[in-house]
Amino acid sequence: MTYRRIEKAKNLLSTSELSVTEICFAVGFQSLGSFSSLFYKYVGHPPKSYRARIVERTSEPKKSIPACFTFMFGLENSNQKSNFQEAKN
Repeated sequence: MTYRRIEKAKNLLSTSELSVTEICFAVGFQSLGSFSSLFYKYVGHPPKSYRARIVERTSEPKKSIPACFTFMFGLENSNQKSNFQEAKN
């Protein structure tokens, strides 16, 4: 049962703008402290940190793609393209 509530909390942290406290109560915990400690136990990060990591990954997806792949598949932005052409000359 706790695992399901933590999974629901992970989903809400990554898809909603609810506060951690609101999510805590929405998934059925009575205490923010117990929610945070159980979340950390199951996930390995506190809820606020988990959300920050998810937001970082989804806001800059190209950041983790090597530049050679973005160039090969036409995903580079115009700034990257001009830098590549300058380096090429």
